[in-house]
Amino acid sequence: MGNILAVGVTIVIFIILLLIGLAIGLYILNSLGLYALAKNRGLDNCWLAWIPIINLYLIGELTGNVMWGIKESRWILVLAPFVIGFITMTGIGVIISFPLSIAYSVYYFMVLFRLYRIYNQNNAVLFLILAILFPVTRPIWIFIIRNKQPDLVILNKYINQVNESNIISEQNSNNEIVNPVDPIETTTINRRTDPYEIKMKHENLSDESSSLNEINQNIEEINKNAQKEIDENPKDGEIHLHL
Repeated sequence: MGNILAVGVTIVIFIILLLIGLAIGLYILNSLGLYALAKNRGLDNCWLAWIPIINLYLIGELTGNVMWGIKESRWILVLAPFVIGFITMTGIGVIISFPLSIAYSVYYFMVLFRLYRIYNQNNAVLFLILAILFPVTRPIWIFIIRNKQPDLVILNKYINQVNESNIISEQNSNNEIVNPVDPIETTTINRRTDPYEIKMKHENLSDESSSLNEINQNIEEINKNAQKEIDENPKDGEIHLHL
């Protein structure tokens, strides 16, 4: 009986040590892979690859830092697990934490699929399916693609999503628009400007235009009178202008 118990304890200890060794090995593969990818791309803080969960920041950086039109995917990947864990531990309710966990998982796998597409487009779908079914394969795929060059076409597509998102944000935050209706000159009008002030500006511009037209007419009339005096008195030394 004692021998059987000793054998059982030995097997349990062996399995535990095996799982710990496997976890450490996968951690090293994942860290080496992310570190190499970040270094080859010239990213800052490559050392983050060695910090669990925080290393998701680098995955966000490597994949364009935007997903579903939402910028800063790197911070979403890093902070969401802590927020969900906090909600779960504080007892706020599974009703909240469970759907958040599902949403985060979908978001994470979408980002992971993007990473596979950038560095190994032909096997991206296969890598994603295996990563979902067998989570232990995720560090292996990252380690495999560590020295591959990114597909610039796909990468630029994702980077352009960031640029388009920035442009939209700048347009939304910009309070000035160009008024194309003014026939005199194109003016810049603030969206928050009172409509009455805009009307007064246009009236002032119209008055200034009318004044310029009157001055031009007076100058033309003076020139005509001067020419008429010259024609009538070609020998006189003085010319009398009638204004």
